[in-house]
Amino acid sequence: MSNENAMKVIVSAELRMAPPIIPGIPGGMVTVYATFGDGAEAPLFSYYSDELTFRAEEFVGLTPREARDLHMERDLAYLRSP
Repeated sequence: MSNENAMKVIVSAELRMAPPIIPGIPGGMVTVYATFGDGAEAPLFSYYSDELTFRAEEFVGLTPREARDLHMERDLAYLRSP
């Protein structure tokens, strides 16, 4: 991601489920897409829905870096949980 995009603020986000690899069996991979004030859209990161949960509203007002930091924080908490 360019340095310019790193300073943009997210105005909306969408969580998109990946299509299943095997028809009829959900894959569980979700990608977070952010929309910025200038209308540009970009994927931020992907995660498995059986490990982490997010709501689109959590990303509004964050920069892409802050959104990825939130992902890292949740991922580390998941990995450290018993």
